[in-house]
Order: sequence, then structure tokens, then C-alpha cells
Amino acid sequence: MILFIIGEGMKKDTNVIIVVILVVISFACLSVGTSYAYLSTISVGGTQNITTGNLSANLTINGMENVEISPMSDEEGVNQTTYAKVAIDKNNQYTVFYSLSLAYSMSSLPNTITKDGLLPLDFIKVAVFASDTDSIASAVQISDPVKITELPMQSVDTTDHYNDEYMLTFNTFKVQTDKKYYFIKAWLVPETPETLDEKYIYLDANVNQEPLISKSLYNFTNISVIDGSTTLSSGYTIKLQRGAISGTTSLSNVPTGTYLLEVVYNGNTYSTTVKIKEIDDVNTTEGVSTLSGKTCGANEPLQNCAYTYYTTVDKLIRKNDITTYSNVNPTVSYNVPNSYVIVGKDSLGVSEISGLKLTLNSSDYSITLSK
Repeated sequence: MILFIIGEGMKKDTNVIIVVILVVISFACLSVGTSYAYLSTISVGGTQNITTGNLSANLTINGMENVEISPMSDEEGVNQTTYAKVAIDKNNQYTVFYSLSLAYSMSSLPNTITKDGLLPLDFIKVAVFASDTDSIASAVQISDPVKITELPMQSVDTTDHYNDEYMLTFNTFKVQTDKKYYFIKAWLVPETPETLDEKYIYLDANVNQEPLISKSLYNFTNISVIDGSTTLSSGYTIKLQRGAISGTTSLSNVPTGTYLLEVVYNGNTYSTTVKIKEIDDVNTTEGVSTLSGKTCGANEPLQNCAYTYYTTVDKLIRKNDITTYSNVNPTVSYNVPNSYVIVGKDSLGVSEISGLKLTLNSSDYSITLSK
């Protein structure tokens, strides 16, 4: 059985809009090794106005009714006709940067369900579609299918990692009357194990905003993609944050932040993670640096390590052949995959960063970043 409850909520943190999608999932295996069966019920949310500092927006949450969810392929997940819709109606005069993140909704957890009863986020995949109109028919897919633990950490709660947020996508509001509609499709990965029968998921989707003037923007130009000793001239696509921004030899209007950086080439996806920063007291010169050879200690939560070294929980799991889930801390020290820090000018306008080199590594489908 699966119970979806689409609701709404609000946090009072400065400069944060919160939209809440509450998803409760439990399931039972009817026939071992064959298939799962599901039944779902939906409660639809309404509208509200949320003000955070000088930033405000009207939020409308509309959900799904009488739908089913099940383990399925990415193609099936993307093409399914069920989705949750989040509508954001900006009503302030500021140019705003915002990001959409996902997290457990611990405040909604019933007393009858403990944390051990939650399904690990490793087995939930999502895809996001965006539109300027109130119709999924006009929506464009802006996020390739992704497991939640494949996403960079938006924030971590070192006292309780069930409160951590994973950043899904981002965009900007430029004029006072901007509206944006997001359509989120979610499904279970086909390899969801039967040992996780009767687990639950309570999931929040949060929209965090801040004035765009507080962030530096960069145009990455003259990007080279290298396969072996060959600099590619065509046949590839560079994607930032699963397609929020994409291009070939350039990426435009990239704000500071931590992102997935991917190259899709010859049917394969190569990836790494990057932290894009502006010059400050610590990072005093422009350029690219590598975080390599890092380790995290035994019992160090994967989320802590991912946030500290600008990587992802999923990359840590795959790097170290961890056979448990993200909810379980490793009992021995573990290695951190390489990540990269790009430092650019601290500017009110858009600055240029030219000449990045992305070298594709066929052994592990990673990317080596240099300049």
C-alpha cells in the first residue's frame, strides 16, 4: 500500500520559501522475486502566502488523486502521467535566485513510525519538469532522472541527518510578476530490495530563495571536452545539475553553489561535483583546485562527508563499495572521490571564466577538471 499526502508548510528561516510535498510510502511484496502491488490515496493542498525577510511569494500545491507508484525504469518514470505540481507566484520587486531541494519530512512523521521505519532515499528517483504555464503539456524536462542521494547536499543537520536537504534544481525570478510551475514525478528504482517491505517515506520539497545580488554569476566559455588524447568537437552535451543549465563549449549565467557536472557522450554519462565560489579571504585567486586524497573516519555520516567535500552520498557509496544504505554510517574509514573548486571574481555583474578542460575517464565514468 502507498499513501500519498500532498500538503503545505512553512519554515521561518530568513530568505527561505518552503513548499512541502508530503509523501508517505509503504509497500508489501505479494510474490517473492516477482512484483510489487500498490494502492494510493491523495490529499491535495491549497494556497498560502509566505514572506521571508523582504522576499515573498504565493505558493500553490496541487497533487495527484487515486494514483499508483511502483518500481519502474527511468523511461517509465518519466513518461508516467502522475505527478505533483508546485506553483510559485512571485510578488516582490527583487531579482531572486531560488533552488528546489528534497528532504525527509520528519515533522510529519506519526508517533507510530520510527526513523528505522523510513525507506532510505537511495531508492527514490525523481524527474522535474518546468513551465511558465499551468499545464504539464507545455512543461520542459529540466532534470534527468536522478536518485535523491545522487544530488549534492543543500544543507546538513549534524544533530539529525534525517533533516538534511538535497538540492534538485535552481532558477531565477527576474520580474515582479514571474510565475513558475514545477511538475515532479517520482518512482522507486527497479532494484528496490524486498527486505525494505513496509517502509515509509515522508518527503518535503523545499524552495529556498535569496536575492540574486548576493550571488556572483559566471559565464564559462571555451570549454574543452577531452576523451583520451582527443579533444571532442561534437557529439556531447555538458550538463550542470542534471540539465538545469546545459551546453557544449559554454555554460551561461551559472551562480555560485555546489553542483553536479556531467558530460553525456557516446551513450555514457561522466560526472563529477564542483563548488563554484567567488574570491574571498580564503580563496584569494581565481582558478581551479582539486580536492583529492581525502578520507572520512569510521562512523562519520555519509551526509557530513558529502557536504564537507562537495560530493554526493551516492558517489561515496560507489567509491567505497558500501553495501548498506545512506541511513547507515560506515563502520570503517572511507575514501572521498575527487571534487573540484572553481573560484571566480566577486562581481555584481556576470564574470567570464574561460578555458576549462573536462577530461573523461572511462574506467569509472568520472571527469577530471583542469584549466
